[in-house]
Amino acid sequence: MEERRVGALTFHLDWSQPLYEQIMQQMRQAIAKGELGPGEKIPSVREMAQSLRVNPNTVSHAYQQLERDGLTETRRGQGTFITTSAATIQRFRQDMAQRLTREFLQQMFAYGLSWPDIVQLLEAAQSMADGSPDGTQARDAPRNDAPAVSPSAAPPAAAVPACEEPSPKPRRGGHEHE
Repeated sequence: MEERRVGALTFHLDWSQPLYEQIMQQMRQAIAKGELGPGEKIPSVREMAQSLRVNPNTVSHAYQQLERDGLTETRRGQGTFITTSAATIQRFRQDMAQRLTREFLQQMFAYGLSWPDIVQLLEAAQSMADGSPDGTQARDAPRNDAPAVSPSAAPPAAAVPACEEPSPKPRRGGHEHE
C-alpha cells in the first residue's frame, strides 16, 4: 500500500488491485465525506495521473465512471467539477450506506451469526471506538441521533435479501483468461 497526495486528497494505492477502481472509490468517499464539496474543481486527468504516477487512461476511466454516477460534471474548457446537486450527493451516500449495510448483514448471517450476536459485536466495536472499556458509554447513550437497537429485535426479512453470487466482469477486449 502506497500513499500519494494530490492537492488536499490522500490516496492509498494497492498496486495489486485495479487502480481505476481504487481512484474511483476513494474519490467517491471524499465526495461522500464532504472532503470534496459541491461545485469544487478536481484535478485534471493529466494532473491526477502525474501526481499518482499512473497512466492518464486509468484516471480517465475513473473520472468517466464518476460522471456516469452523477457525482462529477465536465464543463467544456473549464475542467471537471463535483456535482452542484447536494441532493445527488446525499442520495449517493444513502445508497452506499444501504448497500454496505446489506452486504455486512448478508456476510454475518452467512457465517451463522444471529441478530443478537451481530448487535453485540457492533456494541463492542462502538465501545472500543469510543474508548469506553466496559461499553457503558456506547450502550447507554446513543450518538448522532442513531436509534437504539434492541438485541432481541430481528431485522425485517426484506431488509436482507438473499445473497447472490456476482457475475464475473468481462475482461477488456472480450477475452476470458482461465
